[in-house]
Amino acid sequence: MPGIRKSERVPILGDLHGEIMVFEPLQVKQLGLHGATIETAFPLPLNSLHDLRLTLGSGAVVVKARVVHSHVGEMGEEGLRLIPRVKPDLIMMDVRMGGILRRLR
Repeated sequence: MPGIRKSERVPILGDLHGEIMVFEPLQVKQLGLHGATIETAFPLPLNSLHDLRLTLGSGAVVVKARVVHSHVGEMGEEGLRLIPRVKPDLIMMDVRMGGILRRLR
């Protein structure tokens, strides 16, 4: 429709690739200062980096984590369960993970 766009769009010559972040539910099975075991309904590639938003009471904390191990779990009611093990990406995240653990106790 003419007149809707506020600026011109130009065609891409060649390839331009990107990624999209989609929030999907996950379940935390184990949590420690240096890592966590989570359960997802979709695969997470090894060495991939993710923002995990963990809800604690009325608040939430976002932890950057890298997938260090993954395996296929059992078949559940909702389908196949995938179980990646993730680690905080930065040493500084240990402080944040410690805060999370204290709030869970």
